[in-house]
Amino acid sequence: MGVAADQVSKLCVCVRNTGSRAAFIKAVAYSDLHTRSVMDSSCISLSPSQFVLMERTQEVITVLMKVTQREQTLCQSANAVLATVCLFCGDEVSRQQFRRLLLSKPEAGRKILSENSLLKGLNFNERFLGEEQVVEAYDLPQSPNQAQLFYGNLSKVVLSVLGSTETLDSGTSDLHVQPPLAVTRRGSEADRYWD
Repeated sequence: MGVAADQVSKLCVCVRNTGSRAAFIKAVAYSDLHTRSVMDSSCISLSPSQFVLMERTQEVITVLMKVTQREQTLCQSANAVLATVCLFCGDEVSRQQFRRLLLSKPEAGRKILSENSLLKGLNFNERFLGEEQVVEAYDLPQSPNQAQLFYGNLSKVVLSVLGSTETLDSGTSDLHVQPPLAVTRRGSEADRYWD
């Protein structure tokens, strides 16, 4: 898709829940994933950015990206990663159990994450679009390791938004934002909280 500086590019990503229980999704855009730099909302917008998907349903996330001087500079030499969108996904009943834990122990979530964890600073203890549709009971007895269960069972999907410039016949440059490429990665014992 060709765009120019100070114009907005639009991409749509379809997220599908193929499981048999409700799942939550939290989308976060990073300008640099390695330094955990979240992109400014004036440059990129994700809508919806946090929601619940009932089993066997889908949702379209709309990504609006304003092309700034940063993106134009990145694309001068070759294809460049303009943004990295992470979709943090998990079981909605588990998230509700985690929220219940935080009512009695607000520090529980922060204590188990390392200082440089990608999950540090992300709030899963807030209202997600569609959570009221979940009819499964989540009043299970609290487990002493509820926070570890929640974070240990999160999945992360990484979408890289790539851009490039092309020189047109007229001699001017045109910036192209390419559709995201997806790579799925699941938490494990070794990298459980994505340090």
